[in-house]
Amino acid sequence: MKELKNKLLPIGVFAASFLLIWIFSAFDAEAFLIDDNRTQWIYVIDRAYGDLFRTGKMPVYDFFQLKGFKVADPGYYSIMNPLMLVSYAVTHFTPLSLSTLTFYSFIMYSFGNMVFFKLCQLLGRNVGECTMFTAAYSVMTVCFGVSYWYYSFNNYLFIPLLIYVLLKTKGKRTEYFGCGIVLAFELLCGNVQFTCYHYMLYGIISLLMIVFKNRRQIGVFFSNIIVAGVLSAPFLIMMLRVSGSFYNDEFLSGASPVLEMVIGSFLPTGILSYFGINLPFEGDIHGREDQTWLFNGGFSAFWLSVLISAVIWYDKNRPSDQGKDKSRGSVKKSNAEFISRVKKAYHSICADPKKQLVAELAVSLLFFTSFANGDIVAHILSVMPVIKGFRFLFKVILIVGPVFAILTVASVPLINEKFLRRARLVCCVFIAIGAVNVFFANIVVKDYFTSEGSIAYTEEKEYGQQFIDKINWDTGLYRYATYMQYSSITPETYLSHSGFIRNFATSIGAYSLSAYEIAADPEHLEQIDMLYNKDAYATRMINAGDMAYLLSGTRHNQEEFAESLKNNAVKYLIIQKAFEVTEDLTDYATSDVVEALGGVDGISVAEVISVNDYFDAIVLDGVDSLCTDGENAAELSCIRMDTLSFAAEEGRDYTLSFAYNKGLTAYLDDESQPLEVTGNDFGNTVISIPQGKSGTVYLTYKDSLCMIGFVFEGVITVLFVALCIMLVPERNKKN
Repeated sequence: MKELKNKLLPIGVFAASFLLIWIFSAFDAEAFLIDDNRTQWIYVIDRAYGDLFRTGKMPVYDFFQLKGFKVADPGYYSIMNPLMLVSYAVTHFTPLSLSTLTFYSFIMYSFGNMVFFKLCQLLGRNVGECTMFTAAYSVMTVCFGVSYWYYSFNNYLFIPLLIYVLLKTKGKRTEYFGCGIVLAFELLCGNVQFTCYHYMLYGIISLLMIVFKNRRQIGVFFSNIIVAGVLSAPFLIMMLRVSGSFYNDEFLSGASPVLEMVIGSFLPTGILSYFGINLPFEGDIHGREDQTWLFNGGFSAFWLSVLISAVIWYDKNRPSDQGKDKSRGSVKKSNAEFISRVKKAYHSICADPKKQLVAELAVSLLFFTSFANGDIVAHILSVMPVIKGFRFLFKVILIVGPVFAILTVASVPLINEKFLRRARLVCCVFIAIGAVNVFFANIVVKDYFTSEGSIAYTEEKEYGQQFIDKINWDTGLYRYATYMQYSSITPETYLSHSGFIRNFATSIGAYSLSAYEIAADPEHLEQIDMLYNKDAYATRMINAGDMAYLLSGTRHNQEEFAESLKNNAVKYLIIQKAFEVTEDLTDYATSDVVEALGGVDGISVAEVISVNDYFDAIVLDGVDSLCTDGENAAELSCIRMDTLSFAAEEGRDYTLSFAYNKGLTAYLDDESQPLEVTGNDFGNTVISIPQGKSGTVYLTYKDSLCMIGFVFEGVITVLFVALCIMLVPERNKKN
């Protein structure tokens, strides 16, 4: 009966954690669906998985964004994430009314707590201690403070899982591939930056294991790295194919000073921020002052209690100061004693696996703390290939938090029992405070990214259709472009549906010049550089453009702008209304745009429509359609996100306003009749229809590397599940 109870405990932890995070989110079905989760990821993720279940094929390309966009390559869209597939299926085919990314975050949190509980058991803690430390882990705000990045919760699960697998497989054959499988699987889950940091964590621990005379770890380490590298090869190549088009100098930005991390880890910053008490810390995330990501549950309080107890004990038991000799000989003797103590400590660590683990985690914590602080570690990494392209040092805090939590649990056997009694009590008090703190932290973060014009995700499509109907939008014939004004930007104008910014186009099936610019193909950006200035704030931050080029006042620029509108099939200009028009080029009225376009040959303004309180729509005449044979327009239909179709006549060459790519293939009626696909001088795609042939043309994107990636995804998933099953049996009776 006791054995059955022990086996059911982790399941109970998972269920309790799922309920707990639902309570923390105030039972919000769209919890964490804010900022990037809302504006970038969910639109593409839901569309892609919807296409998968509807057609049986997973799209890896998005024709709605920019002029064609590789959504599989960056990893952020979780196209090859097995856990995201499960999340979509559960939320769309069961009565559970949560959004896909909400459910994903919930299960990563719940699995993270379950694995952390198992890790506590593996480290020899009793049920009470396991429960206490898992509760402390569950109220850390490190992930909740940046919950608008769904992949932040990956750290919550995979860091304890990586350590658990490393310890659980030690001395077994599985140690040669266990950690490699974990690292390969987590790369599928959306963020190469965090996976890279987990590689660093594994490397640091392995290096110290070797230093502590565990020589066989050399073979184990390289074996796991090879396993991870081979299994991840297709995905790493795919990620290397996309480049950071805008951000090349943000690696060292957003540092988190050590003092801030230490002080903030004790303070219920969620509660304080909710009541308007923002502390004057030096570091921040994107200008936010709430610091809600710093609270470390009961772990910091646990260590503070231990430290105070140790100081009091030392003060009572320290030796007398009699006979101090400050002679040169005494100094030499002291140096010798110091060296002797270091050697003794080293041999003591080498002889005790518990001390080894504490030392390994402590050094790892110092490494990542120095990294987040912007010290020498950060500067060394900032010049390393690939890594230097990562963004923001504050993201390293998401590694620091879980490592600190695991270090605390591992250190318990080395702490005096008298100190532990007080520390446990203090930890429990901070857990209770932390539970309230997480609740308020979620409110603070949500409020920060929510405005009066916000509507539910489930209502956005209906709003989008009303928008389309209002301007008589021919979505199958023309594209749109949104333009923002920096000085007049408000929270309402940041909303995706308000001005059709970010990746909202994919959600409603409209063609846009917007895209997640960090992973955009440079060739695609070059085709729209007259329309979107890639260095402008609106382009960088909102996936919209500005009007500086058109309104520069030169005839040449106006003509180039108009020509680019034609070639890119942009019939609809969605212009943010200005609150105050000034002489600054970033401030203009819609009438200024109309006037600038009025003097350009070949293009005319057909209508100006006020679509809402924040945006106008300028409808143009004289623009080429998305698909044309030079005389007539052909309306596009979307079969899948990566597959378009249109009716074609014999002997015609059709030009499509999508960037030519070698992966684009076309066929007539069925795949047995392939068609020639080429690119024209502007870079658009041209499909040639032979004489005597007519029918429905299908244009799709095929990538052999992505196809290989799906095979590897299946293999990795099977291996990962098999590894988890192998680790389930409790063979260690001591635990």
